[in-house]
Amino acid sequence: MAYSVRERRQTVAQIRGVFTNTGDAKTDLNLLLDPNASFSSLLKCSVYYVEDGVELYVGGAYVYNVQEDRRVQLKVTSREPSKDSVWRRIEVHDKSVIDKLLVKVGERMP
Repeated sequence: MAYSVRERRQTVAQIRGVFTNTGDAKTDLNLLLDPNASFSSLLKCSVYYVEDGVELYVGGAYVYNVQEDRRVQLKVTSREPSKDSVWRRIEVHDKSVIDKLLVKVGERMP
């Protein structure tokens, strides 16, 4: 029975917004997701850019806050160097790029 419940959980989410706590998006970039029960504190996540139907890995993040309204905040922890042009567009809140990003749930941080 647990298996069928797990299958129904949404383990992929789109990004609602991008923000920084310090004003420096190069070193402090955060992603905001809509409420999603699959994302809980200290989960590692993978960030993908969808281009022509192909999911391209662009970096990693982890869940550092689930807000009172259940929206999920992620902190970016790594960036794929070959996707630097994508990250630059994310940093300036380019909606055409942000709309093509997906976040997938990974494993719990140690």
